[in-house]
Amino acid sequence: MAIDCKMVTVADSIAGLSISGVTVKDINELSASWKSLPNVLYPRPDNFVTGMSLTQAELTKQKFDLRYTLNYRFLHVQLGNDAVLFAAYPTLIAKIVLIINTIIANHNLSCAVDVSFGGITALGPLPDPAGNVYHGCDFTINVLEFLEA
Repeated sequence: MAIDCKMVTVADSIAGLSISGVTVKDINELSASWKSLPNVLYPRPDNFVTGMSLTQAELTKQKFDLRYTLNYRFLHVQLGNDAVLFAAYPTLIAKIVLIINTIIANHNLSCAVDVSFGGITALGPLPDPAGNVYHGCDFTINVLEFLEA
């Protein structure tokens, strides 16, 4: 039995979302530092995929539901002092709302039966992979794929 998971295609579709003022990166576009690019949403290099489960569909044993969570980080602006932290907060929240609305509006991405906003797991000062600290948040995106054996 061979099962064809389309996780890479789903990630490509997320990278193709158009969000005003936000650059969305794909899994092959990761960077150690995002200093030159504010307002970037990218797949977390640590624990990008979590909560994966494969269950047989109820009506037929030849089909499966594959569920998993994709974890993304949004970095708004780099922090330098407390004044930047609080001044950037309203625009950070506005960008987060845009991202959430876009994910909700695009729940049927390529190769996925359902894509839904999972939640925000962290909000505030967050590092990029190089350790530069930004005002940002972590997002979870829940995915359901319907697979045939």
